[in-house]
Amino acid sequence: MLLGVREWAEVQPALLLDHEEEEYQIVLAPWSAIFGGLAFAITLFSWRCARSVFLDRICIHQTDANLKSEGIMSIGAFLKRSSSFLLVIMSFGAFLKRSSSFLLVWDTTYVQRLWCLLELGAYMASHDKAAAGFSEAKCNGPMHFVRGLWHVDELCYVYLHGRDAPLHFAAAVLRTHYRDTERMLEQLGEFTVRDARCNCCDVGHTSGNRLCDREVVLQCVRNWFGSAQKFEEVVKSGVKHLLYRQLGGLLFPYRWLLVGSAPLFWGFLDIAAARARLGLWDKAAMYLGYGLVWWLVTFPLIFAFTLLMARHSRRQLKPQCLDHFKSFLVSLLLSAMSIGGQFLQHLPLHTFGSISILLAGGVWMILRIQEKNFEAMHGFQGLESLGPIGYGSADEVGPARQYQVPEDSVEL
Repeated sequence: MLLGVREWAEVQPALLLDHEEEEYQIVLAPWSAIFGGLAFAITLFSWRCARSVFLDRICIHQTDANLKSEGIMSIGAFLKRSSSFLLVIMSFGAFLKRSSSFLLVWDTTYVQRLWCLLELGAYMASHDKAAAGFSEAKCNGPMHFVRGLWHVDELCYVYLHGRDAPLHFAAAVLRTHYRDTERMLEQLGEFTVRDARCNCCDVGHTSGNRLCDREVVLQCVRNWFGSAQKFEEVVKSGVKHLLYRQLGGLLFPYRWLLVGSAPLFWGFLDIAAARARLGLWDKAAMYLGYGLVWWLVTFPLIFAFTLLMARHSRRQLKPQCLDHFKSFLVSLLLSAMSIGGQFLQHLPLHTFGSISILLAGGVWMILRIQEKNFEAMHGFQGLESLGPIGYGSADEVGPARQYQVPEDSVEL
């Protein structure tokens, strides 16, 4: 905003270009978009977190059987005494971190690991109030990258046929996400402690006298939940509902979309400041209004439509070439949606805003109907009282007061 004001006040350097349609010179000075993007990137990658980290592979002894068993059994005390923690699960293991919320970075192997479900179930059982947020490990990075490419396209006014490439990538990633989420729900519904995997058993106990993780985890299950059957009930009910609410819906809260689409508004701010610099106040106000509509309504609408189409077309086709073609068709619809938004921008501002709001409301209603059908198909009941899908909290789902995790470590 400050750079936009400085540009209007003719403090910033600029280029004068001839406007082909309206026969006047315009000012090219995209300082808001350039420096806003640089400041955002520098802050994102250089901001250091001062919080301490609990890393189980370091904090729990990996070779001494007695120390390892004591460390594993004491996880309950750590979870009980900490207000919350950050859990990151990927192919290299589980990380725990003290924080004000429970964040699960999920991948497709998560629900197959006995360790992971034990930690999540224990956290739910030992915390009365803990906000929970979930996202998928392989979805966040690609989606931010694709969204960044989209913003570069918009801000530089480069309308190339190749813009369908990042949209195709986004469609493929999101279709895979919803397909994996559905498979995850099926796995949780059939979960048994006997079939859950442990790494030491997978590698055949090749470390000699190394203590078996499964034996220690089963002892934790009996101490914390009473029996393996009760723990399985927790996973099939509370954990299943919780993960669906966070992974099966809109994925990103509305405020995240506003942060991600802020470069769009910065670009329109530069355009408005350029018109104001020439004294064209009516055009400056018009472009500022268009920027607000794109930022607050149109971009979230296109993103919601993307999720709608990806979820509806999540089924995989064989052979692989047909599945790629299916993602390509979805990307064509997304590209048409984007081009349609640019076409509507030529309408009067109040018409453009009204149509965007009506379309956003329609897409939201279709998403809700789609969610209801999906919930009915997988046997979810009573989720309405838990709040919107994707915005849940751990104290509202699962057996928060049914089980007590002991505060003291227990030896085997």
